[in-house]
Amino acid sequence: METAGLVIGSVSIASLFTTCVDCFEYIQLGRHFGRDYQTAALKLDLLKLRLSRWANAVTESGYGAAVGLEEERAKVEEILGQIVYLFEDAEKRSAKFTKTSSTQAAPAASSEADFEALRLKMKTLALKRQKRSSFTQKASWAPLYEGKYFNCLIEDIDPLVRDLVELFPEAKTQQQQLAVEEAKELHVEKAIDTLQEANEGPGKDELLREAIAQAIAGGGQVKHQFRDNLAEGGVLVRYGDEIQGDAPATQGPGSVYEKNRATGKGTMVHYGDHHGQGSIFSFSPKRDSPGPETK
Repeated sequence: METAGLVIGSVSIASLFTTCVDCFEYIQLGRHFGRDYQTAALKLDLLKLRLSRWANAVTESGYGAAVGLEEERAKVEEILGQIVYLFEDAEKRSAKFTKTSSTQAAPAASSEADFEALRLKMKTLALKRQKRSSFTQKASWAPLYEGKYFNCLIEDIDPLVRDLVELFPEAKTQQQQLAVEEAKELHVEKAIDTLQEANEGPGKDELLREAIAQAIAGGGQVKHQFRDNLAEGGVLVRYGDEIQGDAPATQGPGSVYEKNRATGKGTMVHYGDHHGQGSIFSFSPKRDSPGPETK
């Protein structure tokens, strides 16, 4: 079976992906955005970072593709091409508006050093994923003035990025790990609260938002991640560590629990660590042959 990484290894797709990511750099936001400028700019940065995370996970993971290579290549080309088209369409709308308006682009908020430092860090992460030192140099497009057009752009691109993620489900774990790495670098930025506020609604990056929250709470570390697990058939499951003896409980990073399910008679699940002797499973209904605790 071909590997998913080979799909992004295609010369045509690699070029299309680069064009797609560069489009995020060409967009300017008009002064009409006012105080919403930071939120709008960060939403673009979040989508760009998600896209680079997806490409890195698929390319580097080496997971097997779920369907034939040709079918996946065609789908990836279609989605990336649609993203580029959406940007070009937004640029055309802006160009028409510019002809009838003297309104200038919004300032780059150069006086807001913390905000700019955060954006630079996100841009650096995206470039590093592509093994590039800079984005393609090109004159910026006409400023995007209408908030409704910008919102439509975000709402249209967001599901396309999700489609790319769903096309390679085997690479999701790798993307979770990459999001944790991003959070370790971003959570120390002074403008991180602004990023978390922007990371809501259309274009929301759930992986990064959760990873940042965990990084802030745990000093940059996430102990374990338990996601999409199914416990069934009467098993006993603990999602956490078993700490024997008299070892004292210590403060430290927590774990992530998301979309875990339990079903079936007698199935018991415990979320969190267990310290000392005994177990909550000791109080479970009697069985002819108790199932083992699993992690």
